[in-house]
Amino acid sequence: MNIEDVKENPGRVENHLKHIFDKQEELMEKYQEIEGLPEWPVSIDLAENQVVIKDFKQRGMEEIAEAIEAFRNEEELHFKEELIDALHFFVELNILVGKKYNYFDKGYDIKGYGITLDELYSIYGRLGEKYGLLCNTLKNKPWKNTQMRTDKTLFNKLLKEAFEYFIYMLNRCGMDMEEIYNIYFKKHKVNQFRIRSNY
Repeated sequence: MNIEDVKENPGRVENHLKHIFDKQEELMEKYQEIEGLPEWPVSIDLAENQVVIKDFKQRGMEEIAEAIEAFRNEEELHFKEELIDALHFFVELNILVGKKYNYFDKGYDIKGYGITLDELYSIYGRLGEKYGLLCNTLKNKPWKNTQMRTDKTLFNKLLKEAFEYFIYMLNRCGMDMEEIYNIYFKKHKVNQFRIRSNY
């Protein structure tokens, strides 16, 4: 099953980002036991939680790399679906550290048209820098005996900047918040099917 098989219409919603966060947390609760996720919100000072945060950041960046590959192959729907897969992981990262939809702006909601591959590379690089700096605030490693407290003010600032820049990236790739939500809704249905069918 893939998003093209989903015929259900999501209907009108008042706040797209709120619905995305709510639906993603429902999925997280189902995957929690499968993945061994910690209870959230997690303490970002603990080394084991920092490993999970960095993992979710990396998952999101990997999905964007797959999206870029689809873009090069001129597979528009696949390109957008991979970007929405990245959205899943970045939203989960936010939920893990206790941030809800209202911590972030609702999105720029400005569609970009005709993005080039070079522009896409540039945006991806900038996003990687933002998420890299975010993860650089997490200094504790499982093998270290001395643990450090995280600068939470800086962490929260960078988290907000990185996620909002990702929403900007989606906008520049031609999706406004309504289309983001519509594709997310379909992929959410696919993920629910996969859970039910023990995918």
